[in-house]
Amino acid sequence: MKIRNAMITVGMTSLALLSVWLYFGAPTSAQQLSLNRRIAAVITSKPISIDLRDLNPDDWETVCDSHAYDGPMYLKKYNRTYDPVAPPHDGVWGLIFIRSDGTFTDAVGSCRYPGVKLDVNGCREARSIKLLLKNSQDGACPVYQAP
Repeated sequence: MKIRNAMITVGMTSLALLSVWLYFGAPTSAQQLSLNRRIAAVITSKPISIDLRDLNPDDWETVCDSHAYDGPMYLKKYNRTYDPVAPPHDGVWGLIFIRSDGTFTDAVGSCRYPGVKLDVNGCREARSIKLLLKNSQDGACPVYQAP
């Protein structure tokens, strides 16, 4: 009986921790974690611009903002609806990197981790995805935005 109660407690605690992890936009895959680490490494030098092609070398052709506040996004080019990847939480950003066949990988982050806000302003083609530093105040979360 004690073992069963302990297992239930461990299971409920794990579920609660996972829910909090996902709610605050923490990485949910090795690829997300890898991308966030590359972003964190790049922004330590405080560049005036970053190129998403350098941060995500995967074979993608379109990148789009994707947040739960915006709801699902239909892209005619791929004849597909994409569910939001970022959770419904202020300060969390989400991007989907779409391949030519319509499949995608996602990235989710916040000012907490990897320490930056990325804003694509909708959807952009891979060839035109340089994000420019919007603010550079000391102590503020840097915001990189598509022009």
